[in-house]
Amino acid sequence: MPKELIICLGPICSGKTTWSKERIREDPKSYRFCFDEYLYMCTGRGEYNPIVADSIPSPIQSLLVRPGVDTVIVDGFPLNYGLLKRTINFRLTANAKATIRLFDVRFDEAIRRNVRRKSTIGKFIEVEEMKNYLTKYKEFIKSPDFKLVADGTNVIVSEFHDANMHMIT
Repeated sequence: MPKELIICLGPICSGKTTWSKERIREDPKSYRFCFDEYLYMCTGRGEYNPIVADSIPSPIQSLLVRPGVDTVIVDGFPLNYGLLKRTINFRLTANAKATIRLFDVRFDEAIRRNVRRKSTIGKFIEVEEMKNYLTKYKEFIKSPDFKLVADGTNVIVSEFHDANMHMIT
């Protein structure tokens, strides 16, 4: 089976983590790399740090070439074209295919999920932060730079939907 790198992109509360955790439960040869968890591990807090972000491709590359790992799922990738391009290019070292999986969600649905998230894991994202990220995400995936970076990869809109999931309109 050929190796695969799957990069999950989407706004906060769009289903990236839920999908990636379900995928690794189904496939023991899949490994999940979460950017937010990596930030916490490296800095002790979840704030974006460009130095830490710049180091992301190294552990992903290590996972891709690790024996017994067929799929690396990157959950919660930062919206950075250069970093995305470098990470996608690491698939070449492992002769892996690359997929960018887009998780789109309407804002009202993201808000509903955020409330549910607070009750289950105790983490709540401020509404203004969610709005800002959703705007940045939409601009990011519609940009010509994204099209250039994604060239040669399989870009798909996630088929993971719960009963109340709605795509951005």
